[in-house]
Amino acid sequence: MVKLISSKERKKTCDLIQQQILNENGVPLKKISNNIASEAILTNDKNLMYFSYLPYILYKILTQPHLLHSPRWRSNKKIILDYVDSLETKELTDYVDRVMYFIGMFKTIDRDLYYYIKNIFEKAKVKKASYCYEHGQSINQTLSLTDANRIELMHYLNNSKINFEVGKDIISEKVAIIEDFFK
Repeated sequence: MVKLISSKERKKTCDLIQQQILNENGVPLKKISNNIASEAILTNDKNLMYFSYLPYILYKILTQPHLLHSPRWRSNKKIILDYVDSLETKELTDYVDRVMYFIGMFKTIDRDLYYYIKNIFEKAKVKKASYCYEHGQSINQTLSLTDANRIELMHYLNNSKINFEVGKDIISEKVAIIEDFFK
């Protein structure tokens, strides 16, 4: 479980994200994103939820060969690494603005990547909203926490196969998260 309470833990998480960017391996970023989202659900923290969008967006970027082989990738990679590095020192209260800044900074640098990131960001909100809903949040709590579009979320939930049965593994996971939170 990733906690972003202390600056030391935030730095560790940012370092993990940077390492995956350097290795151009996006797969672990999805788990990092889900861990951060789990904590955001437990603490009902919108800023933390927004921080979970960043590893998810980077996961999507790093799993697209056409983006990694783009002539602009080298410069974009450096910009992304510098941005993640700057998050190590930022307080948790401004991640909503910081994620929006991250998306917007590509508007003039690489318009193709900007539109891709913007689209992925909107999808990330719906995916994380679904994740919240799957973990017991009401629709209204989920929408408040993620800023997802209600209609898009309902459409996504209607077309997805979420397991609504609370099994032993989900209960065990929640107990472990809560125990970890109070350590």
